Amino acid sequence: RTFEVNLMHLSSQEESCLIEVLKLSSNASVFHTIEWNQLLTAEFSLNSKTIIAKNGDIPVGMYSFFISEKLGLRWCRAPASNFETPYGGPISVHDAPSVYRALLTASHKIARAAQYRLSLPHGFPTGVLGELGYNYVPRQTGIVNLRKGEDLLRKGLGQKKRNQDRKAVKNGVVIRE
Repeated sequence: RTFEVNLMHLSSQEESCLIEVLKLSSNASVFHTIEWNQLLTAEFSLNSKTIIAKNGDIPVGMYSFFISEKLGLRWCRAPASNFETPYGGPISVHDAPSVYRALLTASHKIARAAQYRLSLPHGFPTGVLGELGYNYVPRQTGIVNLRKGEDLLRKGLGQKKRNQDRKAVKNGVVIRE
């Protein structure tokens, strides 16, 4: 069962449901949080929508997305921008395809968009997208092992990136652990 909530006017029960899903989902990130999506909605006057999925009384998934009009067409995006994060889209407590299917189906009914753009976490069950008629185009997300140490990380950069890194430090950017 899915239902839409107003992110800017959540009841305490709705907020508890969202927090529960955020705590239990292995794919939740700061970009899925209530605070982040409220900030984007308020600061940029975005048309945001949030759906909660429940199994009985237990929250099992959520999906925050943004609807915009461009060139006379409705667009649905999660996250709101390509530059925001490599992750967005629906999240589920147990990565259950049925929950993802329910959240995406509910979003179609709400958004009625011509185009949907999702940035999904590694391991998302992409078969669900095909079932729902999405044209899935995989995109590589770079993953950096930060435990390697600063010197090894810099060695892995190309010359241009190393120069940009040195320039940033010279201009006052501080790197801290």
